[in-house]
Amino acid sequence: MIRSTRFTRTTALVALLTTSTLGCASLARHAFATPIVTLKDVQVKTIGLTGGAVDLVLEVNNPNEYRLDANRVTYTLVVDSTTIATGQITQLVTLPPKQTSEVRLPVSIGVKELMGAARVMNKSGAVTYHVIGEVTVATPFGTITRPYDSVGQFDAMRR
Repeated sequence: MIRSTRFTRTTALVALLTTSTLGCASLARHAFATPIVTLKDVQVKTIGLTGGAVDLVLEVNNPNEYRLDANRVTYTLVVDSTTIATGQITQLVTLPPKQTSEVRLPVSIGVKELMGAARVMNKSGAVTYHVIGEVTVATPFGTITRPYDSVGQFDAMRR
């Protein structure tokens, strides 16, 4: 009888802890607003026979009332339906509450992809880009990963 009571109490405690943990995770998802990521600029660093290097300059808006520490940002850069580059950065970026921060992503581009983007730009003077990825941030509720998606136009003639 005593053993059965202990087992029942232990089971009830485990159930309570599990429910509390799931409840906190659910609360965190609702209390956390996803950062808004847009591509602000593409800065060409080098162009050569083997490809090029650019910096994708992202603007990351933290709509939350608390600081976020982004410790991982992934990206896929698509230009005119062709994937140009994919990668990630893992350096810590602090996003102040209710502010927009600039995050630079160093990107290497192969010669084939660079030539494809140049062909599109020669036709119209501009290219449509699409940047897709995920941002992983540390919050007061734990680490949360959220996707981002930004579409825009890059016009080299306006630079």
